[in-house]
Amino acid sequence: MAGTSTQIGTWSGSSVNALGIAADGTKAYALNRDSSSPSVTAVLKWTPAGGFQTIANSALTISGNVSTSIVAGAVDPSNGSYLFGRFRTGAFDLWRYTEGASTPFAYIGYVATTGSPNGNGDMAFDAKGNLYVLGAATLTSVSSAAIFTVTADSLANPSNGIIASSVTTTQTIKGTDSGNGLTNVNGIAFSPRGTAYLSDASSTYEFDPTTWTRISGTPRVAAASTDLSSCASPATITLQKNVVGRTNGTDQFTLALANGSTTFATATTTGTDTGLQDAQIGPVPTPIGTTLTLSETAASGSLATYTSVYECWADGVRIANGSAARGDVTMPSQLGVAVNCTFFNSTRPVAVVKVGKAIVDPATGASSPKSGWTVGATSTTTTMLPAGQAQQQTDASGSASWTVLFGTASGSGNVTVSEVQQAGYQIVALVCRTTTGSTTTSATVTTTTSTANGVITISGTAANVAAGSTVDCVFTNRPIATLTLVEKVGFGSVAAGAWTITAAGPAAALTGPSGKTGTAVVTSRTVSPGVAYRLSETGGSASYVQVGAWSCVDGDGKAVTVSADGDVNLALGSSVTCTVTNSTAGLTILKNVIDPQAGFEAKNWTITATPNAFTGLSAQSKVGAEYSSAANGNAASTIEVRPGHGYTLTEALTDQTSKVAYQELRLEQLMNGNWVTVNSASITAPAAGQSAVYRFVNAPIPGVVLPLTGGMSTDAFMIAGALILLLALSVAVLHGSRRRRRSTA
Repeated sequence: MAGTSTQIGTWSGSSVNALGIAADGTKAYALNRDSSSPSVTAVLKWTPAGGFQTIANSALTISGNVSTSIVAGAVDPSNGSYLFGRFRTGAFDLWRYTEGASTPFAYIGYVATTGSPNGNGDMAFDAKGNLYVLGAATLTSVSSAAIFTVTADSLANPSNGIIASSVTTTQTIKGTDSGNGLTNVNGIAFSPRGTAYLSDASSTYEFDPTTWTRISGTPRVAAASTDLSSCASPATITLQKNVVGRTNGTDQFTLALANGSTTFATATTTGTDTGLQDAQIGPVPTPIGTTLTLSETAASGSLATYTSVYECWADGVRIANGSAARGDVTMPSQLGVAVNCTFFNSTRPVAVVKVGKAIVDPATGASSPKSGWTVGATSTTTTMLPAGQAQQQTDASGSASWTVLFGTASGSGNVTVSEVQQAGYQIVALVCRTTTGSTTTSATVTTTTSTANGVITISGTAANVAAGSTVDCVFTNRPIATLTLVEKVGFGSVAAGAWTITAAGPAAALTGPSGKTGTAVVTSRTVSPGVAYRLSETGGSASYVQVGAWSCVDGDGKAVTVSADGDVNLALGSSVTCTVTNSTAGLTILKNVIDPQAGFEAKNWTITATPNAFTGLSAQSKVGAEYSSAANGNAASTIEVRPGHGYTLTEALTDQTSKVAYQELRLEQLMNGNWVTVNSASITAPAAGQSAVYRFVNAPIPGVVLPLTGGMSTDAFMIAGALILLLALSVAVLHGSRRRRRSTA
């Protein structure tokens, strides 16, 4: 199968090489080399607008006795500068060209290449700024290749002119067409799938860079090319070593990556430092979907005295892990993915810290595991795995776990465990259970709460976590809501604080608020959501009645349902206010005296309203007063009465010894501005919030009035009276004379 190539233009020059394309594809650079020396006669440039250009005054003279020419070029995606290089014995030299700079050319340093390269090759960047240098070689008379990897950090920080690198194993190039094999490979470019394109002066093929085996089914592209370049970033894998502690200071470790039976890269640690080692494999471009084997062996010392743990990450996700010196990882099917694997070693044994989450059921009080909560574990004195993942989500069992590695077999350290608090929940307790061998201890841990960027974190310390132990810490939370109770007086003078208002929940729930309105005990109290709280009130005045049912609203002012029995059920995390209103009725009792005189005025009477029997109610009396139409003119004669309750109205002279003669004419009620006679003194108090006005109407008893006209005359009455008086006197005289005669005899 064959592919084709298309020419889009040319630069003028007899020896063009070192092609590099910017990451966005908007520009390209190359060099016009001096055919008789390693120097550069000009830097070439291409842009969509400017086409193929030669940059003026861009020659570079490379001094020295080395005559090898520039063979590689690439554009650094981190800053857009153009890098180029050449092989010489045991080294690959690198320069940087920065267009427009006062000193555009700068020598960066060299990569040590003892062994493989024969002077041909190329280089390319990935999106992270890592540089891959292809070294062409001949292995057992067959074209071969190796990749020298320079990380972005190593490229930026050469040491004494030496640029640190790692290298893959030199392998023969396999699978090319018969008669069209690659010789003197001089071009490399990558696909985002992790494959590599290699070319020579006549052919281009696509390969797996871990084995240099041609990708099955891909074509040979016949093209007279001395260089390749692309703006794609390959999928890669990196293998690192973290020595948490050494049994012996001289112990060293060898890392290896293999694709099937082919080991394509190794690296061996040096020195006595602990922590992340300088020696590493890669990054190595690797096809997505490929399963690789990572392993470590003891270069000196024995792995038997260590615990080996490995883990692999891709874009913040742990894709493989194990507790062994060997394991497999499969490259995710993601274009341009970067996989990073690390072997950790510590002197045996490790510890395990589990952080769990449990939620209390407000109805029963029982707790159960909860998934999806963010929990954490950190330590400043130990190494925690997963590496760099201080927080995890609890799984279906309500737990997340970390492996703790120690520098010595007898090591120990404190581990801080934490949870990110979710809205609508409250910490109940943090309990840590530690198992070492057959011994298990349990302790309640003191927690602290901190807030950063709106995130509330609750944490505690599991102290002295020792090698070989398992520590299981569980944060127990309960769901909560907040409830406020409010008492209002809609009509009347009694203060709202006269009532005790209460929300009573079930036994397993948090205690509901109870107390006087406006006090802390009934304001924003923490309660349990999802259970019914019965709303009630006690106390107050018997002259008041509850007006309507309790009403509840949430923090947004939306109504919250209250049942007919007065139960309210709060949603998780909600803030609810429930209000009850009480009111009385007003009764004004007055006295109206017709023809008032001294001692016979309204103020001489006492008016009384006596309630029908009801606990807390008693008769109320007011001094009689005439009606006043002025605002609040009869406030002194107004009493608060229980709405809708029966009362009997009576009147009496305040001075019980008074001889004033009067007649009670009627009882009246003021209705719509008119006085209307009431047939009974037994009345019903007005509805809540309403008032009524009653008055007793009295008049004096009049004297006898003798007629002056018509009927019998006044004189006749006077004569008759005189005769009666005379007759009485005669009887008295006669009676006296009889008594005198009896005494004479």
